Amino acid sequence: MITLEGVVLLAATNDLAAVDPAIRREGRFDTALAIQPPGQAGLAQILRQRLDVAAEPGLEARIDMAARRMMGSSGAAAAALARAVLARQRDGGTLSEALQAELDARYPAARAVDDRRMALHEAGHVVVGLACGLDDPQALYLGTRSGRVIWPGVAFHTRETALALLRMLLAGHAAEEVCLGAASSGAGSCPQSDLAQATRLLCQMELEWGMGDGGLIWHSAAPAAVNHTLDWMRPKLAHMLKAAHSEARAIIATHRPLVERFAERLMAERELTGPALAALLAEIKDALGRSVGCPPRDPDAGIVPLHES
Repeated sequence: MITLEGVVLLAATNDLAAVDPAIRREGRFDTALAIQPPGQAGLAQILRQRLDVAAEPGLEARIDMAARRMMGSSGAAAAALARAVLARQRDGGTLSEALQAELDARYPAARAVDDRRMALHEAGHVVVGLACGLDDPQALYLGTRSGRVIWPGVAFHTRETALALLRMLLAGHAAEEVCLGAASSGAGSCPQSDLAQATRLLCQMELEWGMGDGGLIWHSAAPAAVNHTLDWMRPKLAHMLKAAHSEARAIIATHRPLVERFAERLMAERELTGPALAALLAEIKDALGRSVGCPPRDPDAGIVPLHES
C-alpha cells in the first residue's frame, strides 16, 4: 500500500445515493459535502470573470440583471451563458446586446401571474414547514422558471418529523389552491418535484422505516420495487397524501395574509439568505404565535388528521 502524505482526494456526483457504500466508507471518502447552486452574487461573479466588464459601459448592470433572472441556476449554466454570449458577439454587436439576446432565449422573463404563483408556492412551503416545527430553511431562491427552498438535512426521522416534512412538501400545491383558486403542474413536474418527494417519503415510511402497516419487515422503497407494491399500498398512500394536503391547506388558509406578504417579499428580493432570511423567519414565527404543530384539520375535508393514529 502506498501512502501519500498531504494528498486530498475529491470526487463529485449529482446522485450521492447511487454511489456504492464501499466507496463512501471511512478511509476512502470520509466526508460528503452538499454544494448548493450559487446565489445571485455568485452567478454575477461567474459572468464577470468571463465577460470583459470594463469593455462596455452598462455591461456591469446588465450582468446583475442577468444573474437576478438566472436565480436557481448552476454555475455551469452561467458559464455556458457566457460562452454563448461571446460566440454571438463575434458575429457583430456589443456584449450587452449579445447578453440580452442569449438571456431572453435561455431565461425568458416570467409573466407576472406566473411569478406570483411561484412565490406563493415557495412561501407556502416555508410557512407550513415552520408551523409544523421543521428547522429554519437555509436559503430561498426565486427564478424565472421555478423557486427553491433549501432546508437543513435530517439525520433521523421519527414518524412525527416525517409527517411534518410531508405536510411541508405538499404546502406549495396547497398554497396555490388557497391563494389562486387552483394549483398548477409545478408540484409534480419532474422526478424531483414536491409530489414525487412526498410519495417517496411515504413509501420509505411504509416499506423501510417500520412506520407503517408492514411492521418491521424491510422492503426496498426504490422505484422499481415500489412499482410492484404500489397496488396494495395505493389506497393508503392516497389517503395519507390527501390528509397531509388537507392539513397543509388548513395552515395556509389560517395564515393566508402572512403567506401573501411573504410571497411579495420574495418577489422583490428573489434571494433570501443569511441575516435577512433569519430576520424574516423570526417575523413569520412570531406571526404564527411561536406554535409548533398543526392546527385542527379542515372540517370539510372528511379525513383523519395525520398526527392521530
